[in-house]
Amino acid sequence: MEKPTDEDKSITKYTYEIYNAKDINEESISTAEPVYSFSSNELKKEQKLKLGENGLVSNVDYRFKVVVDYYDNYKNNQIETGYSNYFQIVGKPTLEFTPDDELISFNQIGGVVTIKDEGCTIPNNERKCANKENDFIIKYYGPDNVKKTINGVSFTNHDDNTLTYDLLLKGLTENTLYTFLKFMLILICKMVKDLEVVNILVVLLLRLMVLRL
Repeated sequence: MEKPTDEDKSITKYTYEIYNAKDINEESISTAEPVYSFSSNELKKEQKLKLGENGLVSNVDYRFKVVVDYYDNYKNNQIETGYSNYFQIVGKPTLEFTPDDELISFNQIGGVVTIKDEGCTIPNNERKCANKENDFIIKYYGPDNVKKTINGVSFTNHDDNTLTYDLLLKGLTENTLYTFLKFMLILICKMVKDLEVVNILVVLLLRLMVLRL
């Protein structure tokens, strides 16, 4: 929506109303209720919507319209736009690491790397919402700043939102006290954005206790 001309500064509020697209049809267009609405005193080119809040979910088509409140001729008035094109809300994936105490010793760290991807932005083999091969690579380095690479990483699909990988890092320096050892873990993969495949880096800082020899 282009910002309207308002030389008299009569506009007092913009209200964004978001609708489930399936609720907008010839029979219900005049009676449909928004799933979420919010107001702003200025019109912005971009509005951030949080996935999982206010009834907004992934993989659902939405449409929106803007209701403009303005004051003219000593009374409050409203004018509204038409409905927007279809859009979906895509959340950014997050990366977590859960250490496994049985795999942590003086020279190794093990655990599970979990990707939470409710917006289905990361393809993976046999993933229902994005069944496509991906090239996962993990790079990491410790206090010695020697960078290492794990190629051919294969994530397992658990549901439409979760992927996991069993990580085991070996060859840590012996006879060294690793208290809250900091590892920078970088996951390189392909991510779908605006129907294009792009490379992304997801950085995770691991703070773990490694036993002394």
